Amino acid sequence: MSTRLPEAFQPSVGLSSVFSGDETDGARLPEDSRLQPIDAAVEAQLRAMLRAETFDSVILDAVRPKVFDRAVLAPARFHLLREAVTARLTALQRQTGVPEDALELQAAADLLRARSREHELGESLRYALLKG
Repeated sequence: MSTRLPEAFQPSVGLSSVFSGDETDGARLPEDSRLQPIDAAVEAQLRAMLRAETFDSVILDAVRPKVFDRAVLAPARFHLLREAVTARLTALQRQTGVPEDALELQAAADLLRARSREHELGESLRYALLKG
């Protein structure tokens, strides 16, 4: 195996001089006034590529909540909203005369209560971890 360094790493090889020149024989970029505007079809194609339904985008759209008011996601407001929805589901369950509807409303209220307990447990664990 050779232990000789490549020529670029030899200490005797280097630049002998540096100079600046204004000679421009090659092609230059056109002035701004001669540049072509972006074609509308190209913009539409770029938008379509960015909105392509890839596996990742489909999963993110399915998981990401469609929230118009981001303040609803604040913990205090979210908790109050969850309680209000549970109370409304319970009231609707009492008002309905159709047994199937009452069962569905009961199942929705039970699911919301279960998610509420899970959320509160998660918050408790988070605070316990933060306190150490």
